[in-house]
Amino acid sequence: MSTKLLSKSITCVSCERRQLIANTELIQTHWYEGPHGCTGGDTWHPGECQFVCGHCGVLNRLLTHPEWDERAGRYVDLGQDFFLQRYKPRFKQVTDVYDRAMPGQFANNRWISVEFKRKSGR
Repeated sequence: MSTKLLSKSITCVSCERRQLIANTELIQTHWYEGPHGCTGGDTWHPGECQFVCGHCGVLNRLLTHPEWDERAGRYVDLGQDFFLQRYKPRFKQVTDVYDRAMPGQFANNRWISVEFKRKSGR
């Protein structure tokens, strides 16, 4: 494994401190599409990626912007696809979460979860 990739770090949007992705758990969310029509749906789709800051315990969302793909006739998230292909194997652990309603609140268009904050009185 490349030493350069192992030394990559990620920044928390709350405390603005950096941590190595090699020491960080990646949370891969999934959302369910219910059955429709004769053969459509009834499947799980990958959602956003998240991580918990090792310094302040805040849940961070790793957001990218899907773009319309004319050939596919749908929105595709090339940024997340690239990120997952390149960096997912470098995280300490990857946890798949299915259809979980994340407790917490939105602040400045960033997801801040009360559940994941450490008991530091913050």
